[in-house]
Amino acid sequence: MDNEINLRIKEIRTRLCDGNNTDFAGRVGESPQTTSNWMGREGAGIDVIGKVLKAFPEVCGDWLLTGDGNMLKNEPSATSAPDNQKFDFERIMQENEEVIRTSMSAMQSMAKSHERMTDATLDMIKRNEAEFDEREKHLREMLDMMKEQVKAISVFFSEREGERAMDAS
Repeated sequence: MDNEINLRIKEIRTRLCDGNNTDFAGRVGESPQTTSNWMGREGAGIDVIGKVLKAFPEVCGDWLLTGDGNMLKNEPSATSAPDNQKFDFERIMQENEEVIRTSMSAMQSMAKSHERMTDATLDMIKRNEAEFDEREKHLREMLDMMKEQVKAISVFFSEREGERAMDAS
């Protein structure tokens, strides 16, 4: 069999027998010398695989043969770290509780500040809109006055031209 199976058998010995070859050999019913040879040049044949699976029923046969899936049948995922390397979320949360609390407080403060800025911007837009409406009203009034003045000037010149025409005749 290939060297990959040998490596997986070594992993079984490491994880399930704490790396102790004598313990591993006793469980599979062979001498420590024989099991050491399995890990070396001799490799693991089908009879070795059968002995390992019989001695360690918790080991998944598909994993041993192909490396696919989990090593142990009840293992949550194939990528789980050994117990001494598992990600301890609770411990990390406790160790960083103050940092997390401070970060949360800062984020809440930023959110309130953003809300105040948004409200202030909306108020400014409303004030500007009201000022714009006032200016527009004032400009329309001025335009209406100018139209009246233009009309009065037109009437004045029309009357004057009418007087000139009468004087000329």
